[in-house]
Amino acid sequence: MRVLGLDPGLSATGYGLIENQTVIEVGVIRARRSKTLPEKIETIAADLEELLRKYRPERCGLENVFYSKNPKTAILAAQLRGAFILLLQRYQVKIVELAPTRVKLALTGNGRASKGQVQYMVNHIFNIDRRLPPDAADALAIAYCAVRV
Repeated sequence: MRVLGLDPGLSATGYGLIENQTVIEVGVIRARRSKTLPEKIETIAADLEELLRKYRPERCGLENVFYSKNPKTAILAAQLRGAFILLLQRYQVKIVELAPTRVKLALTGNGRASKGQVQYMVNHIFNIDRRLPPDAADALAIAYCAVRV
């Protein structure tokens, strides 16, 4: 099964595509800070749509919006997730929504694991010998967990 993992963020959205425990593609979609919110969402969504067209995943693990110290950030991230959900529906990709604590718990045994601990486990599980950007590592962790739901 081909599974896409998404770690939504307006400045950096991590993505990781796996199939049969093998990484197909991993990276980060970035939008310029100088862009308006609609422009950022459009830029990130266009890149996501290109990934959907190219790889045709069957399932997508999508990180849930969680309440953070700044509610405005959570609201902005929710708007980006809405665009993602629309695109995933258009491409008939099954959406699996996952809480960050659930992903961390599944990967490390600790729902409050650090980014470094997640990175370590992602590298171990997928036999990656380079340091991935944190958003990309999180996306692969999400994809890994979405396979098992």
